[in-house]
Amino acid sequence: RVRTDFVANISHELRTPIGAVSLMAENLMAATEDTDVARMASVIFTEVTRLNDTVGDLLELARIEFDGLDNTQEVDLVKVVEEATGRLRSAALAKSVMISIENYPQVMIVADRAQLVSAVGNLLDNAIKFSPNGSIVKISIEVLEDQVNVVVADNGPGISEEHLSRVFERFYRVDDARSRSTGGTGLGLAIVRHIARLHGGEVSVESTLGEGSRFTLSLPMRRLPVVGESEH
Repeated sequence: RVRTDFVANISHELRTPIGAVSLMAENLMAATEDTDVARMASVIFTEVTRLNDTVGDLLELARIEFDGLDNTQEVDLVKVVEEATGRLRSAALAKSVMISIENYPQVMIVADRAQLVSAVGNLLDNAIKFSPNGSIVKISIEVLEDQVNVVVADNGPGISEEHLSRVFERFYRVDDARSRSTGGTGLGLAIVRHIARLHGGEVSVESTLGEGSRFTLSLPMRRLPVVGESEH
């Protein structure tokens, strides 16, 4: 609890100076176009943007750890996927990446809606960042007997077997250079795993180098108890 509070408070305090540096870098770029100063200001702006993303992810992780599952309700998983996809449309368009929804069965589960949107959004964001321009990211919902899977697949560079067991660790990066170029914070997949485990589920990955990766968020099929029905 103390650690979570500390991370949330310090991350919140960082927002103001980060915003100030970002604004100054933007103004400096505009005032010194096509000069060495403008190019240096551009580097500052890029790095501050990465720092801001990291702070945002730390705040998100702290909020999830602090809140737990206090906000569960019956959730339409299709609408969760639609909301997460909508948030990433502009990022996908910037890389000419198409998000294709392959399977769309209507399914209701008991969960924290905001957390699920965050989890699916992080999987999509990760897939888009590491997909080549002009490629397709596929998302599907698979309903099984006692669980439901949200699957996000890309045809990016893939992940070698030695890294597969560690990709969900905080700040773990398969390739530091590639992560810097894509703006990854190293926290997105850790957030997904934390949300999955809070819901009694899990997240897993299958990948082949040069062919892409397939991330699966598995969640138990819980339902709201009927009034008068005893819970087991």
